[in-house]
Amino acid sequence: MSPKSNRRHALSPVIATMILVAIAITLAAAAAYWVQGIVSSNQNAELVEVLSQNCSYDEDTWVIGLKVKNAGPTYVTISNVYINDAEVMSYDNNIPGQGRTSTTMPFAGLKFQSGEIKNVTIYIDGTEGTDRYGNFKAGLTVNIMLHSVNGFNYPLLIELVGGSSLNGVITHAINSSNGLGGNISPLGDVYVPENTEITYTITADPGYSISNVIVDGAEIGVVSTYTFNNVIDDHIISAWFSQNVYSITASTEPHGSISPSGSVSVNWGLVRPSPSHRTPATTYPAYLLMAHQLERCQATLSVMYRKTTRSQLPSATSISSPPLPGQVA
Repeated sequence: MSPKSNRRHALSPVIATMILVAIAITLAAAAAYWVQGIVSSNQNAELVEVLSQNCSYDEDTWVIGLKVKNAGPTYVTISNVYINDAEVMSYDNNIPGQGRTSTTMPFAGLKFQSGEIKNVTIYIDGTEGTDRYGNFKAGLTVNIMLHSVNGFNYPLLIELVGGSSLNGVITHAINSSNGLGGNISPLGDVYVPENTEITYTITADPGYSISNVIVDGAEIGVVSTYTFNNVIDDHIISAWFSQNVYSITASTEPHGSISPSGSVSVNWGLVRPSPSHRTPATTYPAYLLMAHQLERCQATLSVMYRKTTRSQLPSATSISSPPLPGQVA
């Protein structure tokens, strides 16, 4: 009989690889289960609920009030407050405004036990620079986030109201102005209660017409009234006017001349001499036309001649519009 062989067979590379992959999968699954258990444990240990939220506006400062409850089984400490991902500048501050954001939450954090309810007030100064938090204006939605010492975040969205507070009523300022030649009513700064409306009346002076109405930088055109509906922000309105221009057309029959002849444009209110007429021997007084007395957009003046002596005046003129006050024959 041949002796038994003492050689050992090497482990197949394929089998070795499969074993290593199986070990890696097992370890990954165990680690994931362990982490999930820790997260679940922490979540069960901490839970904060925002019961209510409100926003008001007073003297360039938004006041945000939060009512929060510890709905978990253990103590919770809220350590930080963020506005649009930037931390507020001042804690433990009960004075609104001062050109900065602040909160009444203590600097050491807001601590409350299971089932306890706490109030948090956040002040956003409307005059503050925009580099840190972004632009603040009425109607804007801001992101408020409470951060706990355990690393949990509690975000919420709050819409900023607008205007100023007058006897507890939120109002918005509307500024109106007008150019030469008319008026707008009401004029100047008017404070309008929020969610109400106000109508402006635009009236041109005699000899003028409305040329344009501009609201918040946008041209509205020729309108005699404009209404701001459901006011939630400040506005600016202005009215502009232009002077009326009239056309006077002059012509003559044979044997004489008129100057200026043809069509002449005259602004309302301008005193302009009428065309004068001549005969070879004599110059006669001119007709004076008072443009501000014209009620029509155009008048036609024609002059007829007849043979006269030096002591005689020319015949009366024929004017297509009614006789004008101030006319000198």
